[in-house]
Amino acid sequence: MANTVEQARTIKISKETLPSLKELYDLTGKVALITGGAGQLGKQFAEGLAEAGAEIILTDIREPELVERQNELKDMKYKVSCYRSELTDAESVYWMFDAIRKKYSRLDILINNGGMTYFMPLEEMKPEEFEKVLDVHLKGSFMLVQQVLPFMKRNGGGSIINIGSIYGMVGADQSIYGDSGLNSSAAYAAAKGGMINFTRYLASYLGEYNIRANCISPGGFYAGQAPEFIERYCAKTPLGRMGDSYDLKGVGVFLASDASKYITGVNLPVDGGWTAR
Repeated sequence: MANTVEQARTIKISKETLPSLKELYDLTGKVALITGGAGQLGKQFAEGLAEAGAEIILTDIREPELVERQNELKDMKYKVSCYRSELTDAESVYWMFDAIRKKYSRLDILINNGGMTYFMPLEEMKPEEFEKVLDVHLKGSFMLVQQVLPFMKRNGGGSIINIGSIYGMVGADQSIYGDSGLNSSAAYAAAKGGMINFTRYLASYLGEYNIRANCISPGGFYAGQAPEFIERYCAKTPLGRMGDSYDLKGVGVFLASDASKYITGVNLPVDGGWTAR
């Protein structure tokens, strides 16, 4: 019986017109919501998805930078709109989605990229600071997923991409910060570790609706850090460098598109090999 079923399936597939590689990566007609849209990583995701044909919705708490990013994309002839939103404030998130529902009939892609952190020793962090970092990453992502689900269920599926971190996978290497007095915080580690397992939960829970959930865990990206920090970081990374201004563009398109339509629940490090050692 199993062989008969497999033969029938093979015959059916052989009669279908299989999509080309270009078609698999094509996002024409899709709508993508990207949080943290005014930031460095949000810029890469927005440009990549827009180049692949998606219409982009950006949100961030930093309104002037958000409008600037919107204008940059419009100058490149991409379809884009933006909404200011505070991810720790439920009313702000609900207001944004009221506006989105009035303008858009679909939302196919959500990139939970919004985030923040404090660089301070564990002993100096206040409980309210710890809580705020978790709220931005975890509570904000939770509320956004709740709001996009009606769109994705109605349209037969979608792609949720959460942004984790290498420091959600391994402990922060305190030595790379030298005597700067800075280090990656305990709250950031807890939040990003939570994002990775939240992704697994979503993949398991939403699979029946053809909604995929995956996570990207970036390593360090060039952002004007001190030369001493860059040198220490690169020395520990197999590829010998930090992330650049385009290293996330292709990864975002891959996980958003049909090129990855049989992939869900995955955490993909984009870290130059940092977590391989």
